[in-house]
Amino acid sequence: MLPLLITIAIAAEPAPAPAPTPSVVPATAQFAIDFLRAATKGTIKNFIASPYSIQQGVSMARVGAVGQTRDELTRALRLDSIADDADAAFAALHAQLTAAARTPKPTSMKGDATPFTLSIANHLWADNSVRLKPDFTRTLSTSFHAESTRLAFSDPEKVARRVNSWVAGETRKRIPTLISANAVPRSGLILTNAVYFNASWTQSFHNCPDFEFNLTDGSKLNTPAFTRSDPFPFVEFDGGRAVRLPYFSGASMLVILPDAGKFQQVLDTLDLTTLDFTRPSVDVVVTIPKFKFETRLDCADMLKAMGARLAFDPNADFTRMTDDRPAYISAVIHAANIAVDEVGTEAAAASAVLMELASAAPDVPPEPIIFAANRPFLFFITHGPNNAPIFAGILADPR
Repeated sequence: MLPLLITIAIAAEPAPAPAPTPSVVPATAQFAIDFLRAATKGTIKNFIASPYSIQQGVSMARVGAVGQTRDELTRALRLDSIADDADAAFAALHAQLTAAARTPKPTSMKGDATPFTLSIANHLWADNSVRLKPDFTRTLSTSFHAESTRLAFSDPEKVARRVNSWVAGETRKRIPTLISANAVPRSGLILTNAVYFNASWTQSFHNCPDFEFNLTDGSKLNTPAFTRSDPFPFVEFDGGRAVRLPYFSGASMLVILPDAGKFQQVLDTLDLTTLDFTRPSVDVVVTIPKFKFETRLDCADMLKAMGARLAFDPNADFTRMTDDRPAYISAVIHAANIAVDEVGTEAAAASAVLMELASAAPDVPPEPIIFAANRPFLFFITHGPNNAPIFAGILADPR
């Protein structure tokens, strides 16, 4: 099987009247794709991340940035078109996503199915000695719903325990440890985001115990999978095809299957906003391998490659955050994991921004379409009506 791309979308069920698209959604979609490209660097390997989580964490740091530091962060986060309204736009998107998470359990859901769960949380951890500006903490509270905690960073073991305990709680223990004591700044602050997602398919798939998957080295692997034949939203495009698989409560997984030999071409040119799923659903026989894996990374190099260089330099300007010693980002640590099977999907992600004080589709064919994800693919978990990616990944090897 070739590598796949997957997204998960979130909306309420039954669907309310469409809400206006928050202006940050196109920027969030572009950041997701560009970060995926920067993180994988042309390699096809298993990868899972929440670009939304990373964008949230770094955007909180951007609130305190000034001048060139702020301009570079704006470009790297792909917020150029809404630079003056980004904080309010994030607040609007947060409200939309969390409203979907409050949807009651649908009456059509079977008793053993998992109700839709989406949890998004932000938190500011600051050393007792750091004097933060009121406007900075106020914006983090109103636009990012971030709570604040003061700690003695002179005890890094305690700081790491507190941060990791918060992350574990917000991710239902799927990420028990995010940062080490060695990563805690000697004095400064830590901005954290955590995302947890759990949802059942609207209809369970059938087990397929022996599915042949084509690995990138040309070899083949027999692996457990799940399959179902039903009408699904489906599109074909130059270089591949895509199908949207619905969860209860309006969330969905978008699976993008590049043609054989076209994976990198698709990743290099993909624009999630151009995939047109407005056409009626068509009969598709979908087969996807079961998979679960995790990714941990320091995002600093990716964010620098995307344009945010000065923010990681001691000469950065974060004077909207504090007038104490010059502040700069020392690391952006991210962890994510995902498990997908015939019942549904569970995924979690967490990000920590550590800040140091210096020192077009063809006609539908009449026969059912075969969508056998038997080669590496891309996947995204997105906000349903607006395609705002929450998770993004690559499956290259389902073992």
